[in-house]
Amino acid sequence: IQCISPEDIFSVPHHQLIVLGLGQLSWEPTPKHPNYLAIEAITKLNIQAFREHCLNWICESSQYIALSSPIMFQQSNNPISSKIIHSHVIMNAPTNEKPHYVRSPLSLIHTPLIKTLSPSAIELYQHCPYAYFLKYYLKLSSTVGQSDHQQFGIFIHKLIEKITNKQLINEQSLSEWMMNSYSPVVAEMFKTKMDDDGWIFSQLTETIHESASDSICGEVPLSIQIAPFTIEGRADIVRSTSSQIEIIDIKTGKPPSQKSIINFSHLQLGIYTLMVSKPNTAISAGILAKDNQFTQLISSEKNSSHLDWGIYKSEISEHIKTILNQQSNQQFQPTDTMVTSSEKAKQCRICQFYGICYDHERHKR
Repeated sequence: IQCISPEDIFSVPHHQLIVLGLGQLSWEPTPKHPNYLAIEAITKLNIQAFREHCLNWICESSQYIALSSPIMFQQSNNPISSKIIHSHVIMNAPTNEKPHYVRSPLSLIHTPLIKTLSPSAIELYQHCPYAYFLKYYLKLSSTVGQSDHQQFGIFIHKLIEKITNKQLINEQSLSEWMMNSYSPVVAEMFKTKMDDDGWIFSQLTETIHESASDSICGEVPLSIQIAPFTIEGRADIVRSTSSQIEIIDIKTGKPPSQKSIINFSHLQLGIYTLMVSKPNTAISAGILAKDNQFTQLISSEKNSSHLDWGIYKSEISEHIKTILNQQSNQQFQPTDTMVTSSEKAKQCRICQFYGICYDHERHKR
């Protein structure tokens, strides 16, 4: 199955075709391609003549299996069906549907509620409930492989886990692990990327183990109950003493700003902090990014340079409850997003389901 534009139909003369949508709303107009096959909407005569010829060819060809068009095309003085020279059956849409062939809202698709969520799943839902529905309810996945940036991110997380758990203690152990775990080419690529982005092994080791913590653990499983849901995740680094717990999240890309933490466009750090929060225990959380830059963003100690956990804890708790309440109500429309239009646009730019999104208001790539 291959999707082609009307201009490309002549390049596949021996294929069977199912022609979907001869109306102007069926194909998104672009500067290069006006509305496809919408004869009445075309102003340039040369394009109109070509597409009218294309339309006639489709109707006279025995290649197509089926075609669809708006009712207005059938009710015109020169209906499309009059051009078809082969045996055919006309199937009209039910007249009680306006507009015709409207999709059932996803909010009406009642499926068993997914009650175990991850922080990244919650963050995806608030940016685009439809993408969340496709990924976690319909179990769709992209056929596109991981990008170089994604592979490097996975590598750095594995590296820091091993540093945290003292499985890698010097440059020699690092080299041995990389050569045993990756091909020589990939290992060299990762090493070069580490140098370029300032992920210096000795500095990472010093940063991670510099505090006088009783315990330093990597990839720590955490969970929290917010009935009827359970949120589960793995914190990159947890450092703790008898009176304090610190969360460190690793970001190989652009780290979140304090503003994105405040307005909840970035939730992961706050959720992990909520998971480890205990009475009478000091809490702090921050981001470790490239160039060995550590930024503390949340703390129970009052300071103007970071968020006051005593206040932020109740705010993020209420925000998460609102997200979970929407999920309980089966609100999976793109319009159920809980972020600003600019934040939603960022999701559209990277969304693996962009090609099958029906939202006309989505960000145009």
